[in-house]
Amino acid sequence: MRAILGTASLLLVWAVWGGSAHAAPRLEQWAEAVTAAERWKLEGQPDRAEEMLRGVLAEAGEDAVPAAVRGRVYHDLGSLCQDRFARGEALAAYRKAMAAWEQAGVRYRLHLASTLHNMGSLFWEEGRLSEAVRLLERSAELQVAGGDGRNGEIGRILYSLGAAELVVGREAEAAEAFQRLLGLPEEQRREGNRLLSAAASAVILGMLAGKEGRAEEARLYHAQGLRLWAEWEERGRGDEKLDICVMTDLAVGLWKQDARKEAVAVVERLVAAMETGRPAADARWIPALKAAARILRKEHRGGEARELLRRAGEMEKANRADLVASAHRVDLAALRREGR
Repeated sequence: MRAILGTASLLLVWAVWGGSAHAAPRLEQWAEAVTAAERWKLEGQPDRAEEMLRGVLAEAGEDAVPAAVRGRVYHDLGSLCQDRFARGEALAAYRKAMAAWEQAGVRYRLHLASTLHNMGSLFWEEGRLSEAVRLLERSAELQVAGGDGRNGEIGRILYSLGAAELVVGREAEAAEAFQRLLGLPEEQRREGNRLLSAAASAVILGMLAGKEGRAEEARLYHAQGLRLWAEWEERGRGDEKLDICVMTDLAVGLWKQDARKEAVAVVERLVAAMETGRPAADARWIPALKAAARILRKEHRGGEARELLRRAGEMEKANRADLVASAHRVDLAALRREGR
């Protein structure tokens, strides 16, 4: 899941930059613009958000904007471009953000980690799995260097890394990432999507342990995943913006471990989320709907399953050019398992 950075990053800019009386109003103006852009994105007005962010750079001129401010603006622009599937623009923005964070110095390494994570998700969407894994590994390394306790994004990054390692066949590395996520301080994984990521991590670890014949370990991880999922439901997180990929992983993992009731509950949450405002053009819904349909069919809910497959087909048509490009892109990880 991608995210734009919190406004605290601009407060750090002021502390580091030292600023003058003349600089203070300008930094306040930039902070207001970034905050407004974040609000417009959350309110479903991404065009206004993008226009505001580009205005920050155009009005002052890039050379006049401190590196850390440029990093923040380009990071958020990259996220907005990626959301509208302008991946070339998103990649260019992320690269400019990375350069700016590097220029801003070591205290911005957690911000750099966030941009690396977003860039990794972009490569993932394009089928460039090896590149995605490398970026996610570096992102996690920077988080560790910055201290796991200093940034709530470590859980999101570790989950993405674990999922990527799993897909390219590096199960030991995937398990390590998921175990680290579960080992984070409780306050870092007890809210919203972070709690969902912890539940999915535990379920996947149970699957991996069961595959290797470690039955008791598998049972304990599975029970932990069920507890975390139940906790998420009890806290009323159904109305929160969901991470489509994590929810899909959780549903499939629960189903494969015969927790059918819970798997169906996750599927129903997914479908409800799509009905309440999720963009129908989002290609991430295609595998989610297909997985949900398989689960519902096995529960003898064939009519609902067929409807989900019909909607997945419509999304495939809407995203055909993008999907074809990804399908024909060759990635080294698909040809061999790399040992680095």
